[in-house]
Amino acid sequence: MSEQFEVTEADMDGRRRGDEIDLHALEPDPVENWQRRFEAIPAALNRVVAKKVSKDYPPGVSLVIYLNLGCYGAYTAEGLPIISESTSAARAKFRSVFVMWEGVLYKFWEGGKPATERWPIAQPDDF
Repeated sequence: MSEQFEVTEADMDGRRRGDEIDLHALEPDPVENWQRRFEAIPAALNRVVAKKVSKDYPPGVSLVIYLNLGCYGAYTAEGLPIISESTSAARAKFRSVFVMWEGVLYKFWEGGKPATERWPIAQPDDF
């Protein structure tokens, strides 16, 4: 049996992957940036979920969102309910809704009902 997935990325509006990286000028990431990214989570998720819900997917497709707003695990307990709420609009459109955040893949919705599954993402040194 095969499964179909739609995959997308949620980030701050206008932020582009790789634009901030300057390997010659790496500096510590201030805690204020963590908080700013955490506060951007609802808007980022609402934006991508609304876009995906507006499209016509066949029945049985699941949604996977890469949440590219890392906070080094500092806000995980507060963040999970926010992520669940921010993805709730997708629960009726997709068979399952997953979010990959902070090195963990979470399943938030299955068949329109809340789900509470999580899988740590393997790191290269785990092999």
